[in-house]
Parts: sequence; C-alpha cells; structure tokens
Amino acid sequence: MPRTLRRANRANYNHVILRGITEVPVFVDDEDREKFLELLSESINEYVIELHAYCLMDNHIHLLVFVQGDCLSAFIQKLASRYVSYYNYRHLRSGSLFQGRFRHEPIRNRDYYLSVLRYIHKDPENSGIGAFDSFKWSSFLAFKSASEGINGRSEGGPGVSEEDTYVPVTTTPALDMLRGFEGFYEFVSRSDDIIGMDIDNNSVESDERVSIFLSRRLNIKTPRAINKMSIKSRNMLIREMRALGITASQISRLTGVSRTIIYKLEY
Repeated sequence: MPRTLRRANRANYNHVILRGITEVPVFVDDEDREKFLELLSESINEYVIELHAYCLMDNHIHLLVFVQGDCLSAFIQKLASRYVSYYNYRHLRSGSLFQGRFRHEPIRNRDYYLSVLRYIHKDPENSGIGAFDSFKWSSFLAFKSASEGINGRSEGGPGVSEEDTYVPVTTTPALDMLRGFEGFYEFVSRSDDIIGMDIDNNSVESDERVSIFLSRRLNIKTPRAINKMSIKSRNMLIREMRALGITASQISRLTGVSRTIIYKLEY
C-alpha cells in the first residue's frame, strides 16, 4: 500500500535532481528518454523505491522518491551509471554526462511535498517548452490514468504507443491530499508560490531572485531582517519559506539562520 507523509518516515522523501554537464544534452532524442525510463523502472524495482513524480528535461532530470532505508545514493548512482554507459555507447562518446554528485533535498512536511510535486510537473511550462499537461516526458499522465482507474503507462502523452516504457508511479498520496485528479490538476495549474529546488548554476543570481520574491511575498525588507524579529515570528516565516518550496540551504544563505535550526522547525 502506498505510504502517506506520516511524521515517522517523512524524511525518507527526497527531491532529486540530476543535471547534465554544460553544452551536452542529457537526452538527444526520444529513444534516449525511453531508455532512461526503462532503466529507472528497473532500478525502482531493484532498490524498492517509490517514485512519486518525475520529469525529463533536456539538460536535467527531476525525481520525487520515497526511499526505505539508506539506499538513495546507491539507487541514483546505479541508475546514472547505467544510463551513462548506454548513452556513451550509443553516441560514440566517453566521459561524464552529469555534473558531479546528484543533488537532493529531503522533504519533511506535506506542504513541501506538494510544492515539489507542482514544481516538477510545471518545469516544462516554466521553461517555455509547453503546457505541463501536454508534456510527454513527465509523470502527469500517471495521475490522470490513476484517476480513471487505468493501470497503464505513466509517462505517456499525445500519440503514445503501446510500446512506450511503463514506469510505476505512486500517485495515491498526492491524489488523496488533493482530493482526486481535479484537485491535483487545479493545484499544479497554479502559477503562484512556487520556487522549488535551485538548479541554477549561478547561485548568486538565484539568491537575488528569491530574495526579491520573499521581500515582496513576506513584506520584509530583506530575508536577513527576520533575525531582528522574535524567535516565534522568525520561525513562522522560515516555515512559510519552506512551504513555498525553498530549500533549507538557500534559506540559510539568504537569512543567516543555520540549516540545523531550519530542519528542527519541521519536526
């Protein structure tokens, strides 16, 4: 049975990003994407991972996963290694494809889980590729299929054939939280209050963008102004930042509050 975000296991949910090296696309064509999904499905079964959402962009990959135990690194490293071996062989190249170690952010509460869920599915739209509900290479159709009682492909889209790769996506927790597919669709459609994990190469530029957003959203001069507030007010604003989908690392950089304190606020 799919798990819900209970307090006992909430830190086992993670938003993972694999980003390609500069000027080398992670996926050259749909054959590459199909292969990645095939390897993803195999790895999920091998490591007993729950995949709650995914999106395959040209130069990076999003995964929202539930991991039982301490196998996240092994799962991602094996998946990445298998895909790079395939990719290099097919495209007659050698060397790395992804930028260093994968990035991940633990998800410790319901609001952040939903924020990441929306961020992942909206990435194609926010990047100017096209509407999130017509993008073929995300888990959006898994949610639609689940609402219709269809146990079929999860990565589909317009024109998907029977030969396309099936990837098991755990949709029940999100659909239960959002009261079905209509609630899920309405939630993902929103354009407000979404930041998500910072994947920009230029963290200074990203911090400036988020700082301006927070100053307007929270009605404060700068994020560091929260250090002059009462602990209760400071903690309330930090919780709101996390609910908006801003990582603990970025909040720490912007406010000067340690990540240890930020994480403790989520328990």
